[in-house]
Amino acid sequence: MHEYLVQVRLKRGMILSDVLRVHTEQFGHGAAWLNLPVLSRLESGKVENPQFRTVVGVAHAYGVSLDDLARFYLPVN
Repeated sequence: MHEYLVQVRLKRGMILSDVLRVHTEQFGHGAAWLNLPVLSRLESGKVENPQFRTVVGVAHAYGVSLDDLARFYLPVN
């Protein structure tokens, strides 16, 4: 998933702080659960199994669907 997130972000001309801004604008500073260290670890592949809540926030912040991200966690046939 981490390579996909980087590709999406770069394709949209965003930096990590832009992704975080999208997230905090949606949920507010008090309710936002993503932060720059979390986004950085996700994009670097250091988080192997993020919580569902994190995946939902990432999907929204990067402007992708949960289906787009689910393919990274579903078994390959």
